[in-house]
Amino acid sequence: AILEITRPKSVALRRLIRLYFARVVPRLLGKNRRPESSQLMAYYCSTIEECVAPAAIVDALGKAGFGQVNAKSTGPVLTDFVAHKPV
Repeated sequence: AILEITRPKSVALRRLIRLYFARVVPRLLGKNRRPESSQLMAYYCSTIEECVAPAAIVDALGKAGFGQVNAKSTGPVLTDFVAHKPV
């Protein structure tokens, strides 16, 4: 099984996630944060924006020979992928 971050379909939710990682997380880290933390959060937000669609991952797993490929959304930003390894 693979748990993958999925780009939210909702524009409002994408904005909320960006705000969370750009403003809330750094404040939660407070004085303990390292200078490169803001760069890390910006990178993380960018990777969420560029996530591959779950259907493309399911297709790629199937083409790679995995069987019984399934994708199940476990929230607005997480998808659980399950596939069986060929014998």
